[in-house]
Amino acid sequence: MSFPSLVDQEIRKVFLFSLFLITNFCFANLGSITQSEYFIGTDPGEGNGTSLSPADGNFSHSVESILDTNLSVASLSLGTHILNIRYKDDNGTCGEILKQPFTVFNPSPDLNQTGSTGNSNLYGISNIATSEYFIGTDPGEGNGTSLSPADGNFSHSLEAILDTNLSVASLSLGTHILNIRYKDDNGTWGEILKQPFTVFNPSPDLNQSGTTGNYSLLGISNIATAEYFIGTDPGEGNATTLPPADGNFSHSLEAILDTNISVANLSLGTHILNIRYKDDNGTWGEILKQPFTIFNPAPDLNQSGTTGNYSIHGISNIAAAEYFIDADPGEGNATSLTPADGNFSHSLESIVDTQITVSTLSLGIHQIGIRYQDSNGTWGEVLKSNFKVEAFTGNYSPTNLVLDNNSIFENRPVGSTIGTFTAIDPDANNTLTYSFIDNNNTSPQNNLFALESNGTLKTASSFDYESNNTYSIRVQVKDDHNATTEGNFSILITNIIEDFDGDGTEDAYDFDDDNDGFSDSAEIAYGSNPLDANSTANASPTDINASTPLQIAENQTIGSIVGQLTATDPDANSTLTFGLVNQGGQSPADAMDNHLFSMDSNGTLKTAAVFDFESNSSFTVNAKVRDQYNVTIRKTFTVQITNIVEDFDSDGIEDANDPDDDNDGFSDTAELAY
Repeated sequence: MSFPSLVDQEIRKVFLFSLFLITNFCFANLGSITQSEYFIGTDPGEGNGTSLSPADGNFSHSVESILDTNLSVASLSLGTHILNIRYKDDNGTCGEILKQPFTVFNPSPDLNQTGSTGNSNLYGISNIATSEYFIGTDPGEGNGTSLSPADGNFSHSLEAILDTNLSVASLSLGTHILNIRYKDDNGTWGEILKQPFTVFNPSPDLNQSGTTGNYSLLGISNIATAEYFIGTDPGEGNATTLPPADGNFSHSLEAILDTNISVANLSLGTHILNIRYKDDNGTWGEILKQPFTIFNPAPDLNQSGTTGNYSIHGISNIAAAEYFIDADPGEGNATSLTPADGNFSHSLESIVDTQITVSTLSLGIHQIGIRYQDSNGTWGEVLKSNFKVEAFTGNYSPTNLVLDNNSIFENRPVGSTIGTFTAIDPDANNTLTYSFIDNNNTSPQNNLFALESNGTLKTASSFDYESNNTYSIRVQVKDDHNATTEGNFSILITNIIEDFDGDGTEDAYDFDDDNDGFSDSAEIAYGSNPLDANSTANASPTDINASTPLQIAENQTIGSIVGQLTATDPDANSTLTFGLVNQGGQSPADAMDNHLFSMDSNGTLKTAAVFDFESNSSFTVNAKVRDQYNVTIRKTFTVQITNIVEDFDSDGIEDANDPDDDNDGFSDTAELAY
């Protein structure tokens, strides 16, 4: 932790006071300011203070800026005083007194503590030399527990101390006070800074058992109910119920659902939101209060229709902002400030952080002034803040450690460049060196990347978006004097759409990348290539054969069985289907005789015609067999027609060779011709 110097305290006070003025007078439909005054010390009574002048020359609005006022403090003692300001509206009503503490200090302290006759105890700003803390009884200055400086040496007027793990084992349950004090290099101890903290039982007796002699010290109760009200308290249990975010009040710490509270029936101005909780013992807790303000969401920005109240204007937008140091160059002539969102377009704006160079400024106290211009072209009051420029003879640590690109496409080869780290070193001629750093094994993914000393970040492995698309690394930049700065960075893997078979399903989500009908897992298990449609998890049938010679006697009826074909398949549980190859489209000379036969799916070959041995004694068929995945093999077979001896007239000459089958003396040809 660090504690501000006197100057820093005053900067914060002035800034908060400026915000306070803006916050309390930004609501439309309030009376217009007609007069303002201030006093220091005793209140002289309303209207008797010192007048404050309006910045625009006329008090006529509900929001006003006053001219910068240089308060004379020559007559005030050194130390803290209160500046009191009040305003009167056009109804003649004076508002509450706005109070702002300020400190009068010696503008030219005797930093060397010499020549301080009559004022020997008024020194300049000292450096911190020692720090200590205690809990409970004050052991006396110098007898507390020492605190270590974060940079290893107490040597400045502003110091940060190392994080300290305080042992609370010896402390009773309940609230205690952490007391911290500092001693400067003049040997003077400062005031005690106090911070309350609570020690509670990390393992409370949630069942409230075993508490003999302390039965009233129960465990931590769970929240059972929550409610809110605005305005008058309707009584415990009668307010509007708040639902738990997880659907059930069942823990000692709960989050409630975001609640859109209707404010349509509330008047413009400030209200209080009251929330309370009840535990599972039936006890309601204290009311938690949160102020909120209702304002006109659509003020009359054009100032029309405001009869009787013409001086209440709409809220203007900020159009420009600028700053200057010390001497005011005049409105519009200072250094411009950039809006955080790239455009001044609202009545509330954030500005981009600005690195202000102080190398041209003299050592000592300076003042920065900031002012804004609204969309009507009116510049507001100057917000001022003091700061101190001190000599620094040591070595600055590097700053602004950034990575210019933190994403890379998946599947890039090892050694691909992702981006480059850069940093700024305020010291001239320093060489910066970049490296990975792993604090207590909190950055285990550093090893997936390579970082060159010049800041170039490369891959040390190939990344797959579908497996992981975000990685975390921690990087350190070091200067020539071993001063370092560290930072955590996320590396994003960018997806490449991979669709090997072009079926519209990305490979990461496609179960069959080559679209061959076999899942990738089945192909891998089978030993085939899941990215090759010709490599499947299925073997072709083999050995298509006839179980007996294919032959049939002539003159058999159509549908007579010729024979049985069989085949084998290396794949278990395969289903084989037989058939004849369709030879349609071939010339008669090349066509096989498939049309004269038929085949059942089980491989049974049958006749589709009546055959005559004497006309043709053999035929050729082309058979096929396929498995359930339509993998097919073919084979050609010869079907033999066997002769049946036919001798109609029993003359010993077969009819095919007998010119007169009926032995009537007339030849068959003569009889057929006759």
